[in-house]
Amino acid sequence: MITALLLAFFVLVSSYQIALNPQSIHESNEIVEYYVNLQGQANNCGISQNRPYSGFPIVDIVAEEDAQIKLEEQYQSIGQIIISFSNFSIDFADLFIQIDDDGSSLKFSSCNIFRNAGNTAINSHSLVIIDRGSLILEKLNINGNNLEGNEALIQSSQPLLIQFTSLNITNISLIPGNTSPLLLSVTYNQTNPLNNDDSSTKPIILIENSEITQNTLAPIQESCAIQIEGLKPQQILIKNSTINNRSPPNNDKQY
Repeated sequence: MITALLLAFFVLVSSYQIALNPQSIHESNEIVEYYVNLQGQANNCGISQNRPYSGFPIVDIVAEEDAQIKLEEQYQSIGQIIISFSNFSIDFADLFIQIDDDGSSLKFSSCNIFRNAGNTAINSHSLVIIDRGSLILEKLNINGNNLEGNEALIQSSQPLLIQFTSLNITNISLIPGNTSPLLLSVTYNQTNPLNNDDSSTKPIILIENSEITQNTLAPIQESCAIQIEGLKPQQILIKNSTINNRSPPNNDKQY
């Protein structure tokens, strides 16, 4: 688990060079919080007592001031870790993050996300691919600047949880003729033996207090913003959100 933790951090190289001291990482059954200042120094802020132990190390990285992270090279999937980033500007370059462990989770909160300093379409590649595990996006504003891309922002098969809270997505475009969903593509197999016992009754897709507006779908009948296959109605919860994108063929939709 410690190895997975270190890999998850060292692959993210900021403009201020974030470095974590391996000696400061505690036992894997403890919860550690890190705060990153303007110089990119990671400070161990002790053990958090306000969250239950989940079996994997839980690490929060919080920027105190403006700090940027840039993905420099593709790496192996995130596994055996619960990790969150808050208040960062994150340049994904031409890369993506993959989660492939059903107990692992990745969270971005109050972050600014873009590619190649905003010169590349945010959906030129998917940002995150979830082959199990969880993804949480909250308090994010993603502006695609009307640059045309060709993949859904998020792709997933067999997710444990995908949660969007206070997410604003605007001005994202698909290249003409592309049939990919704009925001989210999910496939799910209800008979998978790895499913949790309560997975059939709890929401797996949760979108709340979010706006997906002023985006441009491809001008073909198959184009959509969200595509979900295999989930039951009770596993999808969309509330207090607006999905209103340029078409054809989609009309304005209120949830």
